Parts: sequence; structure tokens; C-alpha cells
Amino acid sequence: MNIRNFFLIVALAGCGPPLLAENISEPRINLKRVAEANKLLENEHPDFIYKQSKLKKTSGYIIGKEVLRVTLMPDDKLRVVRIAVIFPAGNNRILPGTELTVTSPEGCRAVKIGGGGVNTNFEITCNGGHESVLSGKDIIVSVKNGATLGKYRELIYVPYSDDLAMPEIVAEGKAYLFGEIRKAVVELNLSKVHSRAFPDRLITEVFPEEILYRLSLIEHIDHDEFRNMGAEYCVNKVLTQAGLNREKVFSLAVSSTGALCLMQVMPSTYKEVRSFYPKARMNSSPVAGSCDSHVSAIKMAYLVLDSKLSEMPEDFKNLFLKSPDKYGFFLAAAYNGGASRAKALYSKYPNGEVHGILDKIFDLFRTRKGIRSVSTMRPETWIFIKKYFEVSDLETP
Repeated sequence: MNIRNFFLIVALAGCGPPLLAENISEPRINLKRVAEANKLLENEHPDFIYKQSKLKKTSGYIIGKEVLRVTLMPDDKLRVVRIAVIFPAGNNRILPGTELTVTSPEGCRAVKIGGGGVNTNFEITCNGGHESVLSGKDIIVSVKNGATLGKYRELIYVPYSDDLAMPEIVAEGKAYLFGEIRKAVVELNLSKVHSRAFPDRLITEVFPEEILYRLSLIEHIDHDEFRNMGAEYCVNKVLTQAGLNREKVFSLAVSSTGALCLMQVMPSTYKEVRSFYPKARMNSSPVAGSCDSHVSAIKMAYLVLDSKLSEMPEDFKNLFLKSPDKYGFFLAAAYNGGASRAKALYSKYPNGEVHGILDKIFDLFRTRKGIRSVSTMRPETWIFIKKYFEVSDLETP
């Protein structure tokens, strides 16, 4: 027996080196550990922070709240870190780089590094060492002049950090979003919701699932982060949040203009489009319809896309139906900036040759004259189109 065959027999007999077990061990951060962190927070409760009133013998008035974060310690144990957040005065915000008070445990520091609301991301160090944040719990409350407005609730939510963007978690996020899209397709088909652009077709036969998927990503990609970090980083960031938070992801997301939750539909658009598709049986409340369920939000996004498509020229409709991959960006422009801007864009670039000139257009944005020269649409919508192309390119092998 030669030496090679001898070692092969030994390995097959289970006497090989134990290094193989270490090579296939799970990473320190994975979905199982995040689930354990979420479980740890079920019996932990953040408190309000009061300022004692000098005039009344009461607990005083609310000036802030605690937020809880579960961190992964160097020895792989989990612990709860309590951070005091004092409500900013007026329209001020807590800026990245601000250090907040950690009420427990001793020896820990917390610095805000990004995000907002339940997705606020803290750099947490304890005894000088970095600890990854695996989960969080926040009090959801409206405050005005130190008084709470209405009821409040607690929400366990995993805030994003680069530590969490593991392949397993990113893949879970993609699977989750496509799963919700397919549920929306089933519901629309059962309700026999037909397209206004092509009345002989069901609405789901007109729009590929990939377009809804791309929109669900693009709506949550920050402009500056997109410019600085690139599309792949931004897509993985959105998918990480979806993989970790599933049905809760973006359930509180409201843009500066009032667009709502996962698919970022404006309430006025929601109400108008809902009236066009009675068979879809959408909730009469834009907030409930956009935020209570991702399936409902995606159904509305289908309706919005079809409504915009119905306003486009007939020749464009047929081009889109034949080649949605080539002409889908026009509908992305309509979704973001309205059908009138998408029609103007199509009249200027009927062959869909925008992809090759986007970088040149972005250079023009640096001057007022340059912006006027591409005034077919707002700069924001041009950025939206660029995101659409780059997100689409990531899906191409």
C-alpha cells in the first residue's frame, strides 16, 4: 500500500485531523445568535428619563428615554447595554459622532455612527474593546414639549451595522423580499386584478417580479452612501436589514416628503391609485395599507406602476411589454417622479440610451447651468435611475 492510499483510508475511517470541524464552524455572527439576542430583550424594558419638577411633588416630566442594545462580547457571550437618549430641543438631531451616556454596564461607551429611530447605529466599546450590536429595543413614542403624545410601545429591532452584513443574512433578506413579492402576486391573481395599461392581462403578467424587488431596494438606498460606497454595499445593507428584521423592516420608515414604509408610496398617490383598482381591495388607510403588511405595500406598488404605465404612450407600452429589462427604468422614473417626467424622458431618449450618458449627466449636476440642461427631471429622479441601473447590473452574471 502506498503512503497516499494509507492516509486516504485513515481520513475515511474518521481518524483525520480535527481541523476540518473548525473550517466548517459557524461564524460568530449569524441568524441564530441574532435570534438569541432578540430573545434576551423580551424581558428587558427601557425606561423613560424624567426631570424632577421643582414646583410639584411628582416624577417630573419626560426629557428622554433609554434604548437597549445587545452586544456580542469577546468571549461570545451576550449582554444588554442601556443607553440614555435625551430628546433634542427644537428641530435639532443627535448627529453622528455624538457620545451618549451608557447607564449600564460600567466601562461601556456608545457613540452614534449612523441611522435613525430604531435603526440608530451605535459604536459600542466596553473596557476599550469593540462589541458588535446584534439587537435593539426602543420605545416608540411621540414627544412634544416634554409630554408624551398618545400611547407608546416597545419594539425589538436589529439596527444595521457592517458587522451584520454576513452572506447568510444577506441571502435571507433577498429570499424574504422575493417571498413577500410572490405572496402579493398570489393575492392580486386571486382577486383577478387586471392591468389598466393592458386590460386583457392580469397586472402581475405585465411587471416582472424583479422590478418590484429593485424598487424595494432602491427606495432605501441613501443618495450620499450610494455615491460614496457603491451599489453593492448599499444593496447588501438593505438586504441585511430585511434578513434580520423581516416583517418589521422599514415598518416605521417615512421620508421627508411623507412617503411610507417599504415601497415609499405617498399617501396622496395611494388614495388616488386605490380608487382605480377596486378589485385589489386595498385598505382605505394609506398608513395601514403601506405599513401594516409588506404584502399590502407591494400590491400597492404593482398598482402604482400599472397606473403610471397606463399614462405612457402606446408605443412605449408595447416596447415595455416586449422588453421590460430594457425599458423598465422609464417606469422607475415614473414611480419616483411621476408619469409626466417619464414621458418627457421617453420623448428625449426613445431608444432607451440613457444608461451610457448617466455619468456625464451626473457631472453636469455640479453647476446650475448643467442642471438646467438636463431639466427633463429633478436630480433626485436621475439618481433614482442610476440606482436602478446599477442595482440591475448586480443581478447580471
